[in-house]
Amino acid sequence: FMKEATARQQENLYSNGRAVRGAYLKFHCGEFTANQLREELSNLGIQETGTFLRLLRQNDGNTLPYSKFLMSLTHIDEEDLEHIREEYRPPVKATAPSATPFATMEDVIKPPEPSTPKGKPSGDVLTWSTPPPQDVTPS
Repeated sequence: FMKEATARQQENLYSNGRAVRGAYLKFHCGEFTANQLREELSNLGIQETGTFLRLLRQNDGNTLPYSKFLMSLTHIDEEDLEHIREEYRPPVKATAPSATPFATMEDVIKPPEPSTPKGKPSGDVLTWSTPPPQDVTPS
Protein backbone atom coordinates (compact mmCIF):
# COMPACT_ATOMS: atom_id res chain seq x y z
CA PHE A 1 0.00 0.00 0.00
CA MET A 2 2.85 2.34 0.88
CA LYS A 3 4.68 1.49 -2.36
CA GLU A 4 1.51 2.16 -4.37
CA ALA A 5 1.02 5.50 -2.66
CA THR A 6 4.64 6.46 -3.30
CA ALA A 7 4.41 5.35 -6.93
CA ARG A 8 1.22 7.37 -7.44
CA GLN A 9 2.81 10.38 -5.79
CA GLN A 10 5.92 10.14 -7.98
CA GLU A 11 3.78 9.80 -11.08
CA ASN A 12 1.86 12.96 -10.11
CA LEU A 13 5.10 14.80 -9.42
CA TYR A 14 6.54 13.82 -12.79
CA SER A 15 3.43 14.42 -14.87
CA ASN A 16 2.95 17.81 -13.21
CA GLY A 17 6.66 18.56 -13.06
CA ARG A 18 6.44 22.01 -14.60
CA ALA A 19 3.46 23.06 -12.49
CA VAL A 20 5.16 21.77 -9.34
CA ARG A 21 8.32 23.67 -10.14
CA GLY A 22 6.24 26.74 -11.00
CA ALA A 23 4.49 26.57 -7.63
CA TYR A 24 7.84 26.16 -5.88
CA LEU A 25 9.28 29.17 -7.72
CA LYS A 26 6.28 31.32 -6.76
CA PHE A 27 6.83 30.32 -3.15
CA HIS A 28 10.57 30.92 -3.55
CA CYS A 29 9.99 34.42 -4.95
CA GLY A 30 7.44 35.27 -2.28
CA GLU A 31 4.41 35.30 -4.60
CA PHE A 32 2.93 32.32 -2.76
CA THR A 33 2.48 31.89 0.98
CA ALA A 34 3.12 28.42 2.39
CA ASN A 35 -0.64 27.83 2.38
CA GLN A 36 -0.98 28.86 -1.26
CA LEU A 37 1.84 26.46 -2.12
CA ARG A 38 0.06 23.67 -0.23
CA GLU A 39 -3.22 24.45 -1.98
CA GLU A 40 -1.57 24.47 -5.40
CA LEU A 41 0.09 21.09 -4.77
CA SER A 42 -3.19 19.69 -3.50
CA ASN A 43 -4.92 20.88 -6.70
CA LEU A 44 -2.31 18.95 -8.68
CA GLY A 45 -3.21 15.80 -6.74
CA ILE A 46 0.03 15.78 -4.79
CA GLN A 47 -0.25 14.51 -1.25
CA GLU A 48 1.51 16.41 1.50
CA THR A 49 3.98 14.43 3.54
CA GLY A 50 5.06 14.91 7.13
CA THR A 51 8.56 15.65 5.86
CA PHE A 52 7.21 18.34 3.53
CA LEU A 53 5.18 20.01 6.30
CA ARG A 54 8.20 20.02 8.61
CA LEU A 55 10.30 21.65 5.89
CA LEU A 56 7.64 24.32 5.44
CA ARG A 57 7.63 25.07 9.16
CA GLN A 58 11.43 25.37 9.24
CA ASN A 59 11.94 27.37 6.05
CA ASP A 60 10.50 30.10 3.96
CA GLY A 61 10.80 30.29 0.18
CA ASN A 62 14.30 31.74 0.38
CA THR A 63 15.77 28.99 2.51
CA LEU A 64 13.97 25.98 1.06
CA PRO A 65 16.13 24.31 -1.64
CA TYR A 66 14.19 22.87 -4.60
CA SER A 67 15.91 19.50 -4.27
CA LYS A 68 14.80 19.18 -0.62
CA PHE A 69 11.30 20.37 -1.49
CA LEU A 70 11.02 17.70 -4.19
CA MET A 71 12.55 14.95 -2.07
CA SER A 72 10.18 15.73 0.79
CA LEU A 73 7.21 15.07 -1.49
CA THR A 74 8.59 12.00 -3.22
CA HIS A 75 8.25 9.39 -0.49
CA ILE A 76 5.06 8.55 1.31
CA ASP A 77 5.87 7.06 4.70
CA GLU A 78 3.88 5.43 7.50
CA GLU A 79 3.03 8.76 9.06
CA ASP A 80 1.54 10.05 5.81
CA LEU A 81 -0.54 6.93 5.34
CA GLU A 82 -2.14 7.20 8.76
CA HIS A 83 -4.85 9.65 7.70
CA ILE A 84 -5.39 7.98 4.31
CA ARG A 85 -5.82 4.67 6.08
CA GLU A 86 -8.46 6.13 8.37
CA GLU A 87 -10.46 7.29 5.37
CA TYR A 88 -10.42 3.96 3.55
CA ARG A 89 -10.94 1.38 6.26
CA PRO A 90 -11.69 1.09 9.95
CA PRO A 91 -8.67 1.29 12.27
CA VAL A 92 -6.86 -1.99 12.60
CA LYS A 93 -6.47 -1.73 16.36
CA ALA A 94 -9.16 -0.49 18.68
CA THR A 95 -6.72 -0.41 21.57
CA ALA A 96 -4.14 2.27 22.23
CA PRO A 97 -0.85 1.62 20.42
CA SER A 98 1.39 -0.46 22.64
CA ALA A 99 5.12 -0.07 22.88
CA THR A 100 5.66 -3.82 22.74
CA PRO A 101 8.46 -5.01 20.50
CA PHE A 102 6.26 -7.70 18.94
CA ALA A 103 5.33 -7.53 15.29
CA THR A 104 1.94 -6.09 14.46
CA MET A 105 -0.29 -7.52 11.74
CA GLU A 106 1.05 -4.85 9.46
CA ASP A 107 4.65 -5.95 9.95
CA VAL A 108 3.59 -9.38 8.88
CA ILE A 109 1.66 -8.22 5.83
CA LYS A 110 4.06 -5.53 4.68
CA PRO A 111 7.69 -6.46 4.03
CA PRO A 112 10.15 -4.06 5.69
CA GLU A 113 11.19 -1.19 3.45
CA PRO A 114 14.65 -1.92 2.05
CA SER A 115 15.30 1.66 0.97
CA THR A 116 16.65 2.87 4.32
CA PRO A 117 19.53 0.76 5.63
CA LYS A 118 20.10 1.02 9.38
CA GLY A 119 22.56 3.70 10.34
CA LYS A 120 21.63 5.97 7.45
CA PRO A 121 19.36 8.88 8.32
CA SER A 122 15.86 8.32 7.00
CA GLY A 123 13.32 10.99 6.17
CA ASP A 124 11.94 10.31 9.62
CA VAL A 125 14.77 12.02 11.48
CA LEU A 126 12.72 15.07 12.34
CA THR A 127 9.47 13.49 13.49
CA TRP A 128 8.16 14.62 16.81
CA SER A 129 8.43 11.18 18.32
CA THR A 130 10.56 8.79 16.36
CA PRO A 131 9.06 5.33 16.74
CA PRO A 132 11.44 2.37 16.99
CA PRO A 133 11.71 0.70 13.56
CA GLN A 134 9.57 -2.29 14.52
CA ASP A 135 6.69 -0.17 15.78
CA VAL A 136 4.56 0.91 12.83
CA THR A 137 1.98 2.95 14.70
CA PRO A 138 3.10 6.50 15.47
CA SER A 139 2.20 7.40 19.03
